[in-house]
Amino acid sequence: MNFSTASGLGRAVALTLATATVSLTASFVVAPAAKSQSVTLNGAGASFPAPLYNRYFDEFRKETGIQVNYQSIGSGGGIRQFTAGTVDFGASDDFMSSAEISRVEGSGVLQVPTAGGAVAIAYNVPGIADKQLRLSRAVFPAIFTGEITRWNDPRMWQEIGV
Repeated sequence: MNFSTASGLGRAVALTLATATVSLTASFVVAPAAKSQSVTLNGAGASFPAPLYNRYFDEFRKETGIQVNYQSIGSGGGIRQFTAGTVDFGASDDFMSSAEISRVEGSGVLQVPTAGGAVAIAYNVPGIADKQLRLSRAVFPAIFTGEITRWNDPRMWQEIGV
């Protein structure tokens, strides 16, 4: 998630606490005055963590009375809305680039990892349909870093054993 101090460090801290509170099952006491205030945070972005965020935000609302609205519109949309200042926080599957951060008013961006997930590779390559694809620790990350970009890379065929 990305937070802007331009839209309020207090909001960023509140949402960071929400994430930490639920994910680490820590508890904290909210002063009665804070519970009686009407506070709403608006965010948008990645769809992958949306179910997790909705659970976090529901529990956070129950504990604090603070409403967090989240629109699952995709990582790019979250970055665009956050950069435009139309939401208090944006969620993305990737960190914002230096260029994206520089476009945020006040450049007060705080990037906080909030979720992780597994990734699977699906394949349909003629000639290996009846073989099990097993990638080494050298080849698998090379695919995700863009070092290997095609199935006919010799390292892939060596791994497949064809």
